[in-house]
Amino acid sequence: MVYVLRERGDWQRAGEMSRELIADGTAVWVAEGLLGAIRSYEGRYSAARRLLTSCLTVATRQAHFNMTVDSTAALARVAAAEGDVEEAGRHCRSLLARWGDSDDHHYAINGLR
Repeated sequence: MVYVLRERGDWQRAGEMSRELIADGTAVWVAEGLLGAIRSYEGRYSAARRLLTSCLTVATRQAHFNMTVDSTAALARVAAAEGDVEEAGRHCRSLLARWGDSDDHHYAINGLR
């Protein structure tokens, strides 16, 4: 539900639900990734980076395609917004490589955009 709310632009409710999940210890790394992306949209880059990095670490370890794509794309946006073109490029290349190794034709579109 958090993902849907985030994509619909209801960042306040998505953020509330994410924080509840984190506090309850439920799907923490997924909630961190979704909340991190919201923080990036809000220009809260330090908080976004912390949450997204935590999510990406677990998503990568678990080979979870969707959250790897989502958190990598959001980290690229953070780096670009902070003016770090090299870091943003690394994240984008990582995203393209991960997508290229998959059979995905749907989920990665948002991240690739």
